Amino acid sequence: MALRPPPIRILFMGTPEFALPAFNALYNDSQNRFEVCLVLSKPDAPAGRGLIHKPSVISQAALALGIELHRPKQLKGLEYQHLLQRVEELRIDVAVVTAYGMLLTEQLIEAPLHGTVNIHASLLPRWRGAAPIERAILAGDAVSGVTIQQVRLALDSGSVYARTETEIANKSYSDLQGELALLGASLLVDSLPGIVSGELVGQEQDASLVTYANKVEKHDLLLDPYIPAELNVRRVQAASTRNPARAVIAGRGVRVMQARLLSADTTTNRPSIGFMGISPSDGALLLGTVDGSVAIYELAADGKRPMGAGDFVRGLQIKVTDPDFKWSKWNS
Repeated sequence: MALRPPPIRILFMGTPEFALPAFNALYNDSQNRFEVCLVLSKPDAPAGRGLIHKPSVISQAALALGIELHRPKQLKGLEYQHLLQRVEELRIDVAVVTAYGMLLTEQLIEAPLHGTVNIHASLLPRWRGAAPIERAILAGDAVSGVTIQQVRLALDSGSVYARTETEIANKSYSDLQGELALLGASLLVDSLPGIVSGELVGQEQDASLVTYANKVEKHDLLLDPYIPAELNVRRVQAASTRNPARAVIAGRGVRVMQARLLSADTTTNRPSIGFMGISPSDGALLLGTVDGSVAIYELAADGKRPMGAGDFVRGLQIKVTDPDFKWSKWNS
C-alpha cells in the first residue's frame, strides 16, 4: 500500500465571513490533505452598539480550534518579523489568502515554500480589485464567479489556476457573496494539491480584458428618477447593510432592501418621473423613472427597521393623489 503524502502545511489569511467556508474546507478536509498551521487576520475591531472590540470571524475560528493566530496592525515591525520567522520555522508549504483586507508584502507572499494563492470573487481578469461582486452586479454582468490565482505584488495580476462561474440573475449581493464563498472553498481544495505538486500550472491573464472593481462609494448606490429603472434595480441588488441603496420617499430618507423592475407590459398605475404609485396586484411601491418604474417591496426609514412597502406607505398617512407623494435622489 502506497504511503499517504504528508498534509500540505498552510498559512491561512482572511478576516470576514466570506473567508470562513475556505477555512472550514481546509481544516475539515475528509482526506486530511491539509494542515492549517498558522492564521493571519486583521486586528480586533469595534462592533455593535457598544463598539466593543471583537475578533474577526476567522480569528474566532482559529482561537476555537487552538490554531496559532497573528493579528498585526501593520505588516512591518517586530510582530511582522516574528510572523515571517514562524512561517519559516513551521515550513509552511503554501499561503492561502481570501478577503484578508491588508496589502501583502512581497516578503510575506514569497515566504511559503510554494508561494501564496488567492481566492478572488470574480472571473479574472474581469474585476480586479476591492469590490468585484458589487461591480459585476452594477455592470449588469450575466455571470460572476471565483478564481484561484497566484498572488503577486501587483493587484490581482497573478496567473490563474482555476475558475468557476455562476449566473447572477436576480441574486442579491448577500446571496451571491455567500454562493461565491462556497464555490471558492470547493475550488480551492480541489486545486491546491495540484498547485503544490506542480501538476496544475497557472495561465497568465489576458491584459486586454482587465477591468477594475473600484471600491463602492455612497453615490454608486443612490436611486435616481433620472436614470433607467433597470440601473436603479441593480443598485438595490448590489447593496448591503454596509453600503445601502438610498432614496428620498415622500420627504423621508430611506434604505431600500428589495426591488424589481416593473415589467414593460404593465401600464396600470405606472407613475411618471419622480412620482410614485401603488401596484394593485401586490401592493408594491412604484417609483417612476425616466423610462419605467421600480417596484419596491422592502425598505426602512432612517433609524427604523426594515418593513414591507405596504406598511411603510400606511405609516406615511399620505394619499397617492397627494402632490407630495413623490420620490427623489438622496443627496445628504
